[in-house]
Amino acid sequence: MNEITIRIGGESGEGTISGGDIIALGAARWGYHVYTFRTFPAEILGGPCMFQVRIGDRPIKSMGDYPDVLVCLNKEAYDRNISDLRNGGVLVYDPADFTPEAGDFIAYAVPFNELARKEVQLFQTKNMVMLGAISGLFGPPIEAIAHVVESKLSKSRKSNPILMEKNMLALEIAKKYVTQQLSKRDPFQLGSVEKADR
Repeated sequence: MNEITIRIGGESGEGTISGGDIIALGAARWGYHVYTFRTFPAEILGGPCMFQVRIGDRPIKSMGDYPDVLVCLNKEAYDRNISDLRNGGVLVYDPADFTPEAGDFIAYAVPFNELARKEVQLFQTKNMVMLGAISGLFGPPIEAIAHVVESKLSKSRKSNPILMEKNMLALEIAKKYVTQQLSKRDPFQLGSVEKADR
């Protein structure tokens, strides 16, 4: 079955939930079936949160037991979620934040913060860097992600041409980084589906 379960862990304000929403919506519009689950911070002013999306080419009726892929935006997200990662799964993390302990998983180090600050030159695009990395490593296609980002930004009162350009740049830079700098060692990859008209 052409399917993958991805969990993103981070803090409120890091784009954890909005990033997960973009992946889910992009995948659905591209023709995949999706099932999502999220947790929000307990604190009013922020705190840890999580978004899990299961994507497949057939109808999905549950969020799945264990994520195939765990994306951690900080050390606390790693500490809270690593025990849920399936055996043989994949951890994606920023090496500037922490070094994971050895375990039964494949680890990909992606410098989310550095790419956002130095390459895109806008730290607020960190979640776009994350999305580009996810797309480059596992799918859905970068076009599906970019389409949703463009749609959301064009409707936002905060949108402007420079912000749109920076977000698109972040997606491309991250995808380029993971495809050129990392050697893919895992079996998780969304295959093609007939694109939906959604």
